[in-house]
Order: sequence, then C-alpha cells, then structure tokens
Amino acid sequence: MSEQWITSSTSHLVRNPRTFGSHPTDYGYLWWLMPLDDRQSDGWDSDIITASGAKGQWLFVIPKYDLVVAVTSGGTTFNGYIDPVNVLYADILPALTNR
Repeated sequence: MSEQWITSSTSHLVRNPRTFGSHPTDYGYLWWLMPLDDRQSDGWDSDIITASGAKGQWLFVIPKYDLVVAVTSGGTTFNGYIDPVNVLYADILPALTNR
C-alpha cells in the first residue's frame, strides 16, 4: 500500500460516530481512530489506529511508539471478558509513557 493511501485511510473523516468504552472514536476508511490521551488528535502519528473484528478480534496500531497490539478472543461480546480498549488505556499506554 502506498503511503498516500495509509494517510488518506487514517484521516479523520467522520468525527465521534461512537465511543469504545468511554473513549472518543473517529472513523477513517475502515479504521477507527482513537487519541492517545482521550483528546481528539488530527494526525495519524498521534492516533491509535484501530480495527475491530468479529468475536473480540482487535488490532491497535500506535505509530508514535512503533507498536502493534493484536488481541484475539473466542467471545461474541465483552460481557464477562476483559475489554481490550480499557486494557490498552489503563495498562499498556501507561507502561509505554512511564519508562
């Protein structure tokens, strides 16, 4: 894929169509865009680029930290399961910023 397509597909095309947990989420071309610190951002270098799939499959791409987090699950909902978005914000991101 070209760099131009990545930049276009991770642009904020629809603002705040939903939230994941309590975290604001924008939408690009097939990507959810979440801010690193719960404030809206305007560039993909400061975003969490997210894909959400069936049965608890998640992909979080965090260019600022050169990090990809893949989550797999057999569950159909998050009822009774750990919510990967909250784990990302509560555990993974703080571990990266508290080096």
